[in-house]
Amino acid sequence: MTSPTVTVRGLPGPPPLPALGNLPDLMRDGRPHRGLHPAHLAGYFPALLTGAGRLASLWAPGGSVAVLPDLRRYTLDVTFAPACGHDLNSLENPRGRLATLLPTLLPAINRRMSVPVPYWRWVRLPADRRLATMLRELDRLIRIRTVAARERMTSGAAPRTVLESLVSTPGGEEPFTPAELFGNVLTMLLAGEDTTASAIAWTLHHLAADTAAQGRLRAEVAAALGGRPPADPSAVRALAYTNGAVREALRLHPVASLTVVEAAEETELPGGDGPRLRVGPGTPIWTLMTYGSRRDTRRFPEPGRFRPDRWLDPAAARQGDLRHLPFGAGPRSCPGRGLALLEATLVVALIVRDFDLAPDPASRPRERVAFTVSPAGLRVRLTRR
Repeated sequence: MTSPTVTVRGLPGPPPLPALGNLPDLMRDGRPHRGLHPAHLAGYFPALLTGAGRLASLWAPGGSVAVLPDLRRYTLDVTFAPACGHDLNSLENPRGRLATLLPTLLPAINRRMSVPVPYWRWVRLPADRRLATMLRELDRLIRIRTVAARERMTSGAAPRTVLESLVSTPGGEEPFTPAELFGNVLTMLLAGEDTTASAIAWTLHHLAADTAAQGRLRAEVAAALGGRPPADPSAVRALAYTNGAVREALRLHPVASLTVVEAAEETELPGGDGPRLRVGPGTPIWTLMTYGSRRDTRRFPEPGRFRPDRWLDPAAARQGDLRHLPFGAGPRSCPGRGLALLEATLVVALIVRDFDLAPDPASRPRERVAFTVSPAGLRVRLTRR
């Protein structure tokens, strides 16, 4: 018997982000902005190495470590440096103002997205006043860095940071407004801080519980690098098993629990044992990321197991992100994908090379949703090698 077909059209898409307005993304006309082109990653690499070295020094005493707060400061440092050209060094200065502000923004955004009426347009509660104060401080800091970026660009120098790239408008492009500059930089900081830190934390968690995977990863790094730091991004990308461990953690624990894809043309989706679904062009589809990645035995044999080697298969490499969309896909995919994978692979490689990882028996990590999904209560035992 032929399964019936259900046609879906005209559903509403995702609402505007009510916490901050519609933040501009790092795109124009569906294309990643030039500031995050892969060619720029080599220029950002020294900041990544510096941050990874500081993180290893911070963890050198070993013991039971709550890894996520330190990883958030690491990702903040290595995101802010290429974004604005300034070394925050929040790993060694954890009480810095920006390091204390950003972790509170995503929960505030999540809270506002969960209420049916934007009451803060008329009445501001104490939490709303705190959020407004935070945004004013961030705006002031970004404006200061914008002035420095404009001064350097007027000298005819080539852009070294995302902000410098944004304030330079070759080819007759319309200049970004101050509000757009603020939105782009803040979007990059928010997207790059919590998500990458959570991905690294989950990767370390699974490697701590899997001594065989940890040993294989350490052997790969030792063979490729020895005791040296990687020379450039290509040396990090060559660590195939390490990259597979990061991808596997992202599959098991997507930091974006929901993503929205939009049909570009009339599309019919197979329904399995149920009805087929015909989706009209322009119709948004809200996708629960964890459901398929943890249950699809066809794409992911033994889907509940942590298996980095599944990403070494040539077919998996060809499909890439399309297997579970950790960064979206198409022209609106995450423009920071390359930087995020580079950061995560680098940190995991160097930490596993320099430390033995073991589970903390007292740790009971759980997934916490605050706009993105992060591991709450995660601790890992580290022993310097």
